[in-house]
Amino acid sequence: SDKDFGDIFRTCAPYIARHRAEGCVIHIPGHVISNADLLDEIMTDVSILHLLGVHLVLVMGVREQLDRKLVASGISAELKNGIRVTDSAVISLLKESCGLARYEIERSLTRAFSGQESINVVSGNSFYTAKPIGVRNGVDYIYAGEIRRVESENIKRRLQEKDIILLSPVGYSNSGESFSVTSEDLAAAVASGIGATKVVFYSEGEALIDRRTKKRLASLRLAQAGK
Repeated sequence: SDKDFGDIFRTCAPYIARHRAEGCVIHIPGHVISNADLLDEIMTDVSILHLLGVHLVLVMGVREQLDRKLVASGISAELKNGIRVTDSAVISLLKESCGLARYEIERSLTRAFSGQESINVVSGNSFYTAKPIGVRNGVDYIYAGEIRRVESENIKRRLQEKDIILLSPVGYSNSGESFSVTSEDLAAAVASGIGATKVVFYSEGEALIDRRTKKRLASLRLAQAGK
């Protein structure tokens, strides 16, 4: 009813005002990208946020897709200390996974924005750089890397142009080499770099637990995280 809509809008208005024209980073993991219906639901929410003026950075995770490709290819990529040893075969399959995931996200965004003004979804090598993890405790991680630098001003510039930024967990060094980075770390680093007011992680079975109270947390303020 009109009354229900009015009540909902008044409830949401302060939240919209607080986050309008501010950065919001959304991490989209592989299990979401593999589920077309769920991805479409989330991209519909993204389109509404964009329409309301929220600046959006999407970070894809493709761990599930990469694992399937590794199994199909008969490649064993060892985890050492929780980090995947990434050789040339693994990084090649990771790039394939990112390419397919990008097509799925863009397809879903096109559907979500149908009937609205056209949008630009931008990605590329100008938003962050990576560096190799290198050799640790005698293990050479080869093309496994970590975030070297977030190009915050480049990101903010494109967000001011009302673009949606889509980032993958393949980063490039200054010399042009490709490195695999952890998508969750990338989302956190970008959120920190641009001073985002919100960072959202979709999970499947995982939970955020307060070690002090042993309680599950649905959300966490920055001030709470620092305690």
